[in-house]
Amino acid sequence: MKASKKSAVLVIDVQKSFLAKAYWREDEVPAFADKLATLIAGAKAKNVPIVRIFHVDPVGEFSLASGLVTPM
Repeated sequence: MKASKKSAVLVIDVQKSFLAKAYWREDEVPAFADKLATLIAGAKAKNVPIVRIFHVDPVGEFSLASGLVTPM
C-alpha cells in the first residue's frame, strides 16, 4: 500500500461501548479484531494517519461518562 498525503484509515464505531450491549458476542470478534489490528499496524508502519470515529449518546454505554467510548 503506497501512502499519499491524502491517505488515512477510518475506524468507525469500534469502541468498548459495544461490550456492554446484550447483543455482543465475543465469539464473532476475533477474526475482525485480527484483521483490524493488521490494517492499523500496516498503516502506522507507513505513517498513514488513523482516524477513529466514535458513536456518542448523552446517556448509557455510549455516553462519555460511561468510560466505554474508547478504542476496542
